[in-house]
Amino acid sequence: SNQGFWNSGVKTNGQHYVKAFTSSGSFGYHCEIHPDMHGTVRVPLQASGSPANGWTLRWSTIRAAANRNFDVQVRRAGTTAWRALRTDTARATAMFDPSRAGSYQLRARTSNTTNGKSSGWSPVKSVTVS
Repeated sequence: SNQGFWNSGVKTNGQHYVKAFTSSGSFGYHCEIHPDMHGTVRVPLQASGSPANGWTLRWSTIRAAANRNFDVQVRRAGTTAWRALRTDTARATAMFDPSRAGSYQLRARTSNTTNGKSSGWSPVKSVTVS
């Protein structure tokens, strides 16, 4: 990966590499042998709940490993400024139920604390609070 999250090693014809993604973000990757082989895997954060009761946000399926952490941001729909909801957290989930009703957008990313690199932001998740 471009951020040092994984390395498949060299693969020969017919070999496969499978990577399970446990956290949110946009993860760029490349082939060290073939520079034209590259891409991005986009992993969204999850939200479960309801507009009346609030939302449980999940940006990872597991607590952060020793060399990882997560950032989560929020903004009200129709605005341009993102603000921190969680920064450098090892937690995988949090409750989101702001005091102001409305529509909100959320995103998350994963950081590699060993090399200081982060994934890109996950796809935006929209929720409504009443």
